[in-house]
Amino acid sequence: MHKKSLHLPRKLFHKSMNNFCKRNSEDNTILTEDQIQTLLKNTPFDRDEINEWHREFLNDVPNGRMSKYKLTQFYQSLYPNGKCEKFCKRIFKVYDTDGSGKIDFVEYMLSISITASNDMKQKLALAFKLFDKDNSGTIERQELVEVIQSIYDLTIHEKDFKRRIDVNEFVDEIMEKFDSDKNGHIETEEFLNGCIENPSLAELIIPY
Repeated sequence: MHKKSLHLPRKLFHKSMNNFCKRNSEDNTILTEDQIQTLLKNTPFDRDEINEWHREFLNDVPNGRMSKYKLTQFYQSLYPNGKCEKFCKRIFKVYDTDGSGKIDFVEYMLSISITASNDMKQKLALAFKLFDKDNSGTIERQELVEVIQSIYDLTIHEKDFKRRIDVNEFVDEIMEKFDSDKNGHIETEEFLNGCIENPSLAELIIPY
């Protein structure tokens, strides 16, 4: 099977977002020193890079707050034949760490720093959150089915996505290989170890 990543290059993100975002002005367009310090401590970017990213973010999201509707429009422009609503609903919730209903610049940068990082453990931790829909600290079989189905619905019509896997059979394979203690759900360490030990499966379920 051809493996397709949903992680998008930085330039493509900015180019695509410019097509449907309109300029606005609100207080949250201002980057505070506290926010800069947070990003300096928690991302690999220096002050100049953070300021550059902020300028580009405002070019794409002029009010400084990305809504779920805007994120959905963005993915729809990239996958015009796909069904992106369910996937965007889930990934938006993962990125919207404060539950405000908007993705602000700090949340955006923290997410970007992980998806762009070479640190596989950080990427896997973020992927775990994507699948752990109820924030229970474990991934249930039905959660796997729902999230993987949303990824396939998004990408199934892409020209290089050659063959559709039966979602339930694929989830059965994941549960068999990841759920090491056979208790019916996947815990954090099981997920991390399962992805590391089964890279071909990991590439299909980690959209970064």
